[in-house]
Amino acid sequence: MILALIGSRLGVLAAVVFPCVATLAFRALCLVVAPDFLNSAVGFNFSLSRWAEFAAGMLAAAIVSRALPEAFFRVLRPLKPFLPVMVVALLLLAWRIEFYEPSSVARIWAWGAVGAALLACSASLPLLERVLGWRPFTALGTVSYSLYLAHGAVYMAMALLLSRVEISRDLRQLIFLGLGPCFAITFSVLFFWVFERPFLKKPSAPSEHAAP
Repeated sequence: MILALIGSRLGVLAAVVFPCVATLAFRALCLVVAPDFLNSAVGFNFSLSRWAEFAAGMLAAAIVSRALPEAFFRVLRPLKPFLPVMVVALLLLAWRIEFYEPSSVARIWAWGAVGAALLACSASLPLLERVLGWRPFTALGTVSYSLYLAHGAVYMAMALLLSRVEISRDLRQLIFLGLGPCFAITFSVLFFWVFERPFLKKPSAPSEHAAP
């Protein structure tokens, strides 16, 4: 259904609807297949907060930016008076979940500090700049926001599936750590092309009167 919407005037709206629908669908799947899984999956709420922040960001962009596709505004126009309230509600939901799980917040600051250090050093260390400029890393950087959004849901789905398989703990960990990044990157690339890329501003065509 989401893919069908992409080809229509409502396609861009899917980028806002999809995070909420995907989160609710995953929770429903857990309740049906493994109701005890949610009690041990502390990362689920962390993933939910990421999706809520994404939906809030997309709605905020619809309020302040006119660069997004016109169809997006046409669909949301009837809801325009309520958009700021929806943004605040989504952010409050996301931040309440984050601060309800202090360990998750600590991870955010820890990885954020590492990223900030790499960013600061890349301008002064030529070797680091060349390493980070390697084509696979730049390609990964292009889909980094989609990876940021998608990896939580992918790992949660893997944990759910592996919890239903009768294998040793060590083999489960090996599969989780070995295949998890591959699945997360693959899904994030698909997410980028289907949902994020339509919002990127396309380069304007060269003028007919431009000098040869």
